Amino acid sequence: MYMVVRDLMTNSPAKIHFEQSIDEAIKVMMTHCVPELFVVDSGNFLRGAVPEVEILKAELNGVDGNASIDTITSRSIATVTPDEPVTALFPRFRTGYCRQLAVTENGKLIGQIQRRDVIRLMHALRRLDLSVNDISGTDISNSESSMPQKDSANQQQPSMKNSAVPNPNFVKKMKDQSKSNLFSDMK
Repeated sequence: MYMVVRDLMTNSPAKIHFEQSIDEAIKVMMTHCVPELFVVDSGNFLRGAVPEVEILKAELNGVDGNASIDTITSRSIATVTPDEPVTALFPRFRTGYCRQLAVTENGKLIGQIQRRDVIRLMHALRRLDLSVNDISGTDISNSESSMPQKDSANQQQPSMKNSAVPNPNFVKKMKDQSKSNLFSDMK
């Protein structure tokens, strides 16, 4: 089975409109227990994100809580599309600095995928006696192409988008197990 981001993403990520205040952002962040909020416009187009550290800095620097969240929004945000292979995300999550990615389609925020979603998938695969290779169609566990290179900061990571093919063994095992049973103890 070829798994894509859409198979694992959360469809309703925590977000805030760019004209809302920092105080409103804090409420949303606390309500949803998230370390980062996505910032959108009225058309749900992604404008950026605000990590909790930026909110903390604003609070410690005495920024007015009524100020627009847009004043502390980071415009540099990592995104993925819903049809990207899940295995293409592994290098990003493996480095440790990336905890979640915005999922966008035509610029609109449609979801998010977190490192814990990938961990949950790996746990479910292990329970089925499968590995990530069974969802990618390639051996990526020891592949240098799936590992970020320390000395090659300017090199683009190779995409695995076209390397994945359906694995009949995985498809059979997935048919034997329902998705809800696989993830039931992980909530």
